[in-house]
Amino acid sequence: MPLLRRSADQPEEPRPTTAMLRAERAREWEACFPGDASEEAYRVVFLRYSPLPWPLVHAAQGDLLRLLIKRVPAELGVPALLAVTALTATHPKPEAAARAALATLLNDLRPVHARTVLATLADAWSNAERAAYDQRGQLIAAELARSARRLATAGADTEGALSTLMEQLELDDWR
Repeated sequence: MPLLRRSADQPEEPRPTTAMLRAERAREWEACFPGDASEEAYRVVFLRYSPLPWPLVHAAQGDLLRLLIKRVPAELGVPALLAVTALTATHPKPEAAARAALATLLNDLRPVHARTVLATLADAWSNAERAAYDQRGQLIAAELARSARRLATAGADTEGALSTLMEQLELDDWR
């Protein structure tokens, strides 16, 4: 009487391979992020936010753009990138901090939660855009902290990625 062990008739389920997991994540990502994520779309959207020519923007933000282009639609990615840049502006190494935060956001959070955080960042940038530049980071941080609390309450931090992101952005009061 096999209560705790498998019977010989039941084959063991195969474990998903890395390729299978990547393919599943890519499907989830595409479902959560419809829209144009091409470099050309980023160039066009950046022109709405900044008078700087695209080659200059691309040279200055190239590492961050590489994380977003072909993954996050430009309409969401550009203002989120500007928000992350404002959040990390006072960090001793702002570019490295922004890159680490975006990498955690895009690679470690589940796609549906990443979408929520990116949308929050984009909305926060839009809301803070009219404020003085040195106040934007504080306004964005407050909105992101509220959203992170809601996500954590909904179970989005079971793997610790959301906590890691908040720590990287030095948002200690989000819980």
